[in-house]
Amino acid sequence: MSSKPDAENSGHEIGGTAPTRSGNAVLTVGGIVLIAALLAAGTLPRLKQQSALAAEAHDSHAAPTVLTVTLHQAPDDALDLPGDVQAIETTVISARSSGYLSRRLVDIGSRVKTGDLLAEVESPEVAQQVAQAQAQADKSKAVVRQSTSDEDRAAASSRQAQSEIARQQAAVLTAKAEEARAKAQVEASRANELSVSARLDTAKSTLEARQADLQKARVQEDLAQKTYMRWQTLAKQGAISQLDLDQHRADRDATHAAVVSGEAQVRSAKSDVQAAQHALAGSKADTAATEAAVAAAGQTVAAASIGVDSSRASAAAAKAAVSSSKSLVSANNADLAASKANALHFAALQAFSKISAPFDGVITARNVEVGSLVNAGGAADNSAAPRAGLFGIARTDTLRIMVSIPQSSLQAVTEGQSADVSIQQLPGQVFKGSVYRLAGALDTTTRTRLAEVHVPNPAGILLPGMYARVRFEGSKTHSSLRIASNTLVVNAEGTRVAIVTPESKIHFVPVKIGRDYGTELEIREGLKGGEKLVTAPGDDLKEGVSVKATDAPPPPKP
Repeated sequence: MSSKPDAENSGHEIGGTAPTRSGNAVLTVGGIVLIAALLAAGTLPRLKQQSALAAEAHDSHAAPTVLTVTLHQAPDDALDLPGDVQAIETTVISARSSGYLSRRLVDIGSRVKTGDLLAEVESPEVAQQVAQAQAQADKSKAVVRQSTSDEDRAAASSRQAQSEIARQQAAVLTAKAEEARAKAQVEASRANELSVSARLDTAKSTLEARQADLQKARVQEDLAQKTYMRWQTLAKQGAISQLDLDQHRADRDATHAAVVSGEAQVRSAKSDVQAAQHALAGSKADTAATEAAVAAAGQTVAAASIGVDSSRASAAAAKAAVSSSKSLVSANNADLAASKANALHFAALQAFSKISAPFDGVITARNVEVGSLVNAGGAADNSAAPRAGLFGIARTDTLRIMVSIPQSSLQAVTEGQSADVSIQQLPGQVFKGSVYRLAGALDTTTRTRLAEVHVPNPAGILLPGMYARVRFEGSKTHSSLRIASNTLVVNAEGTRVAIVTPESKIHFVPVKIGRDYGTELEIREGLKGGEKLVTAPGDDLKEGVSVKATDAPPPPKP
């Protein structure tokens, strides 16, 4: 009883399985046929082409065939990078003077203009220091005025001493002139004395001559008188004529007249001698007087010279006093400057009791309340909402976005280039910006170059601290030469490509590589464009070898 159902079941199974296996067999055979057809369609033409090429090369011993691609220009691609949004200016506002916060006029989110009052700090200690510093400055001013007056007096004394020197020098010159005049008078007196002495000698000689003549005349008169007396006796006796007597009387009278004349001449010569003696005495007196005048003039010159030396000593002392006064004035001026600087310092501290906005912006943090104790200074905090200081302020009418440019894309970004900024949380909105500056070096850790992009934000939609995407569009007017990556040859001879010349010969050209696009490379130097480059050049390809160039099939599209 049990075997029948089993047979039925087994027969049912066999009957049901046979059609399934036959269908699978048909599918398998069909797939194999399809694959074979595809292989034949793709492989057979290529094999046929290769066989034909090999046969042609074998039969005709022609040049080897190489596959080539043509160098082409391609526009620059866009570069999309992340960046951090920051305020164009941000700072912590801290107090410069210690005290208690007496007023607060702003809060988080308040928009302020440059110079707007934010808060006031009450600091009586600073006010006291200001008054003390001002008093010290006034005292220093008085000291400077006094020292300046002393300097003026010393300068006047110096000028007076210089004038006294000039007066004494003039006196010396006058005394020397008087001394020279007196010496000249002495010489003149001595010369006159010599002249008078010579005249006295002459008068004495003349007197002696006149006295000798008078003596001779008296002798002749006596002889003539005696002769006349004898002739008179003879005349009385009648021995001689009256004429002879008259002649002898005339001789007597003549000799008498000669005696009288000689006596007069002697008296005159004596008078001349006496006059010469008186003149000589007067001349000697004049000489003595002029010599005394010379001595007096010499004493006057010496006294005047001593006066000059004394005046010069006084002038030197006055000059030293002027120099000392100037040094004192300079020192007092320095003290005054220090006092003024100190007063200005405390006045500035007092002015800092009114805390104002350094630039237009928005208050991003408020860390104090009215009555809070405020200490001067504070730690720096460059975050968007700083916790240090009294307030945080940021200028957000223009924002800056810091973007790290990979080394492979350095040439894609230049200063002044436009950039599109988008925020994921603000879909559909694109903000226009531009590259403001680029770092002068790469970060050695990330091999990136920091770029600062400025974005106008007049509506305040963007906020510091946001995460943004920055897209640098490729240059629409600039394109670069690109080659396929498999055309590059890098070996001990450098980085080169093999080109096929118009004479169908191989020529290796050194090149400099720019950006790497994966399947393509940018060429900076070495090629001009339009050259035919050999793809996958082998080691057997040598310089100057003749080849037959065939265009390589285009790469499959992705």
